[in-house]
Amino acid sequence: MNLSPEDLLLRWANYHLKKVGMSISNFSGDIKDVRAYFHLLEQISPDGKKEGVPRIEVDMTGIYDPDLAKRAEFMLKQAERLGCRQFVTPTDIVSGNAKLNMAFVATLFNKHLALNKPDFEMDWTLKSKRGGMVAHASHICRHRGR
Repeated sequence: MNLSPEDLLLRWANYHLKKVGMSISNFSGDIKDVRAYFHLLEQISPDGKKEGVPRIEVDMTGIYDPDLAKRAEFMLKQAERLGCRQFVTPTDIVSGNAKLNMAFVATLFNKHLALNKPDFEMDWTLKSKRGGMVAHASHICRHRGR
């Protein structure tokens, strides 16, 4: 798969936003209301399950502020708690500065990827077909720890 950096970051963000029923298609108009950023931070914040990485709970109360600039500032304070307050100001967010917003999302991506390994194993055994050997790969779904 050969994706542009923007497409890769959109795909990554949408992977996490899908969990809360959201999606974005750009880093300009779709993020101006800041809600997607709040939900993205909530999804990628450390949950405390990884050894040596404490849980960081994102304060979502700022999502309800009617003033978009204040909402963006509150969200950036949450990003700062994750070590990711870089590149953008509240004005950049609410004005839809695509390049700076993409740089901000790249920082989130680089510091808090928050992706899990697939929950299946590959079975690469050789299967016999009418007397001849045919290489056969099949997915065996095994839920780890269940």
